[in-house]
Amino acid sequence: MKNSFEIISEIDLEVAVFNEYKKYSSLGNVRNKESNLFNFEDLSQKGGNSRQAFIRDFSSNENDLVSIAKALNISLDVLYNTMKNNVNLLDSDYKFDKTSVITVHGKDHLNYKTYSISEIPNLYTELAKVEPFNIKSILHFVKRFGLPTGVRDFPQDFNSYDLMMMPIANYFELNHDLILYRDLFHLVQRYIRKDIKEIKQDRMNELNKILNYTELSHTKEFINNEIVRFKKLDEKDTLAYELNEIFSFYNELENQNLFKGFMYEGSNNQFIRKLSPNDLFGVAYIQLYNALINKPELKRCKFCNHYFESSSWKMNFCAPLPFRKRSSCEMAYNNQKYKK
Repeated sequence: MKNSFEIISEIDLEVAVFNEYKKYSSLGNVRNKESNLFNFEDLSQKGGNSRQAFIRDFSSNENDLVSIAKALNISLDVLYNTMKNNVNLLDSDYKFDKTSVITVHGKDHLNYKTYSISEIPNLYTELAKVEPFNIKSILHFVKRFGLPTGVRDFPQDFNSYDLMMMPIANYFELNHDLILYRDLFHLVQRYIRKDIKEIKQDRMNELNKILNYTELSHTKEFINNEIVRFKKLDEKDTLAYELNEIFSFYNELENQNLFKGFMYEGSNNQFIRKLSPNDLFGVAYIQLYNALINKPELKRCKFCNHYFESSSWKMNFCAPLPFRKRSSCEMAYNNQKYKK
């Protein structure tokens, strides 16, 4: 990701949200569905994004890695060794049904409504709330915003890329991408808030994990020297380190074909920036990049305790969800107070 990027313009994109979604443990349960709108057999055969899966090794959030280890029915130690040896998790032989999907339930594929991404500038903070491999948390998001990734397919009547309509997603890939996104969100939010203590503590934890999982003496020596060096960094150098981590993350996403947020067209020695997010993760990555440039105030919601972007000192709750005028967190908080 180039440092020359400036503030990105709004994304002119409509997103379809179906009435109901359901997780199916097997693609066979989806193939029998008939639809005048979609060919579910073709969609199920596509499965998901069909690409490499990677985790950012020891720097990823440990709670999220525990979730993926549990889903694969392996220990955290085995997962760390798998990542260390660059094994593709999607091609691994671990006991996990990687054909599970989340898709539109029953005849609800005929019923959907749309919202405009330009009206939801807080998508990037909402996506960060979703807990990997927690189906209740995932469906809570999906029923409000739509599937964040999956097979993007259109009815023949909709030959337009202004509408993002995804009726099916591979469950494992969706959760894998959630872990990645939450990892980057964590880096960006603490950079914006200039949380030097948290940046240093996470870096120390990462380096100590590497020490525990390496048997090479020269690597141990290098890591010990890195620990000493990092402890001495001042605020400016610590933030510079964090920013470099963020840009490296974006580069890694692009190299793995997981992020297609930017396209370029050259004309008269000028470049026109075009946005082409291929799913809601791409939208969130673009919004997150905007936040990195704009450095908005990120506050903890008084109800859900997650970070949200505050446009006013009066804001204490997450912004309203699509199709809602009031903040769901604020209403839940007030209802909770009323019951007491």
